[in-house]
Amino acid sequence: MEKLHSDTIQFFRELGENNNRDWFLKNKARYQDIRESFIQFLDAVYPWLCEFDPAIKGIDVRKSVFRINRDVRFSNDKSPYKTSLAAVLIAGGRRNFSEKAGYYLHIEPGQSIIAGGAYLPPAAWINRIRKEIDADPEAFRRILERKDFVKYFGSLGGDRLKGAPRGYDRDNPNLDLLRYKSFLAVNEVSDEEVLSDKFAAHYIEVAKAMKPLNDFLNWEE
Repeated sequence: MEKLHSDTIQFFRELGENNNRDWFLKNKARYQDIRESFIQFLDAVYPWLCEFDPAIKGIDVRKSVFRINRDVRFSNDKSPYKTSLAAVLIAGGRRNFSEKAGYYLHIEPGQSIIAGGAYLPPAAWINRIRKEIDADPEAFRRILERKDFVKYFGSLGGDRLKGAPRGYDRDNPNLDLLRYKSFLAVNEVSDEEVLSDKFAAHYIEVAKAMKPLNDFLNWEE
C-alpha cells in the first residue's frame, strides 16, 4: 500500500528551524513532492475507510488537506508556515470539520497523530452531544470500553470543565463525561511508524476503532 514520502519528517524538521519565506521558496519543490505523496496516501486509504463508513463517500480527498500557510493575523507568532501536514476525511468534506466528527491525520516531527471525535464543538453540537450522553450514558461508556478503543486511544481525550456544564446538576452521575469540552480519540504515532510500510494499514485500523465514537457524536434526531 502507499507510503508517505521518505523526506516528510526531515523536511518539516528543517522547516521548523527555518520558518521563513526565502527558505520555503528554495525548498518548495520538496514540499510539493511531499504534499503530493500525502494526497496519494489518502487516496489509497480512502476506499478502505468508505467500506466501514459510507458517510464519507463522495468527498474530494485533495481538498481534505489543510493549507500549509498559517493565519497570523491574530497571533503573536508570525511564522508564515505550519510545520506539519494535516487532513480530515469527513462527511461533506473539510468544511464540516467544526460540525462533524471525522478521521483526522496530522504529520509533524515527534507529534504525529491519528485522531477523531469532536474538537471544541460549537454550542449547538456540544449541547446535542451532552444531551445524548445524559440520555444513554451506558451506550457511550461501552464505546470507550471497547477493546480496540482502549488499544489505540487508551481513554477519551479533551479538556474538561471544572464544574458542571450549564443545565446539569453537580450530582449528575454522568458528570465525568458531561464535563468534557472536547471528545477526542487520539493515537500518537512515532516518526519511524509514519514512514514505515505498515503505516497505511495502521491508519485504517485506528480509523475503524474510532468510528463508533464518531457515530455517537454525529448522531442527530
